[in-house]
Amino acid sequence: GGKCKNCKNKIPIFYPIFETITGILFALTYIVYGFSIDTIISLVFVSLILILILSDVLYMVVPNILLLFTGLTILIIKIIFNGISILPITLLNMIIPFTVLLIFKLLGDFIFKKESLGNGDINLMLIFGMVLGWQVSLFTIVLASFLGLFASLITKKLKDNHELPFVPYLGISALIALFTKMDASTIEKMLNFFGI
Repeated sequence: GGKCKNCKNKIPIFYPIFETITGILFALTYIVYGFSIDTIISLVFVSLILILILSDVLYMVVPNILLLFTGLTILIIKIIFNGISILPITLLNMIIPFTVLLIFKLLGDFIFKKESLGNGDINLMLIFGMVLGWQVSLFTIVLASFLGLFASLITKKLKDNHELPFVPYLGISALIALFTKMDASTIEKMLNFFGI
């Protein structure tokens, strides 16, 4: 009846919706990547994104301990299957998007005279870079910014508090990139299409 069996409290509708979305995304991960190392990494990555979206929406918190645990897990999986030689390129992939978003934060803090981005959003870029590569991670920042801008224009009319969690838009952008298997060549084709 939509209530907890033990305490009889009503179960919020977003719980079954979120669990259904999780199941769909897990199934989609297998459909896209099959039985491979990419599937294992993608499942960990998808789980992280879903947890962080929920945490950021409900509490405006991105737990760094969760980022650390997930990042180490993915890194260990990569090293086990690909060897220690992947470390230099992996570190480069992590550092570039992290640095770019950090610069955006510092500029935003200076312009708006208050915190424009949370540290958790920036730290998340380390994992994005590790999984998606630095080029695709930069694309997710751009796409997330457009999604966030569109959402802010809507919420501005609906409520006085204009603070928006940024992780949901980063997460949606990352999932789009993950499931379309976006890479540097895809981004280059997109830029050429728009004459950039």
